[in-house]
This record gives sequence, C-alpha cells and structure tokens, in this order.
Amino acid sequence: MDEAEAAFMKVAMPAMTDRTLLQIGISVGDAWFLVCALQFATRHPGLDPEMKQIITSAGRQFQAAIVERHPATAEALEMGWDPQFDKPPEKK
Repeated sequence: MDEAEAAFMKVAMPAMTDRTLLQIGISVGDAWFLVCALQFATRHPGLDPEMKQIITSAGRQFQAAIVERHPATAEALEMGWDPQFDKPPEKK
C-alpha cells in the first residue's frame, strides 16, 4: 500500500466500518434507480464477495421500502437481482 492509499484508508476506514443506521430522505424514483444501479454493480466480475454482499443488502433495503409503497413493483425489482433476466446491450 502506497502512502496515498494509506492516507485514504485512514480517512475512509472509520466510515466504512461504522454500522450506525442513517435516516435519509430519498424519493421513491431516486431509490428505484439506486436499486437498479446496485443490481448492475453486483454483476461486475471484479467485485469482491464481501462488497457484493454489502451492496446487495443496501439495495434490498431500498427495494423493500419501494415495494412497501408500490407492491406491484415487487416482481420487477426482484428480477433485477437475477442475471437470467439481464437484457443484452443493443447494437449501435
């Protein structure tokens, strides 16, 4: 680990390991796109398994909040966690 990385970790590690629950305000629409982005991030081949677990947990918490307000979205949101429902990129 070089000096810059060590300095970064010194600042980041306390926040990354803090398990205090946050109270935040986010619109349902923004939460929807955040879940989609987190689902997409879990597909990254270089993603560490522990990081994938953390990302999935956070995404599922937002998903539960969306489904609580909009129950009809449950199936569509759940499909996003399953790679068999991934749509191949469109050719340009």
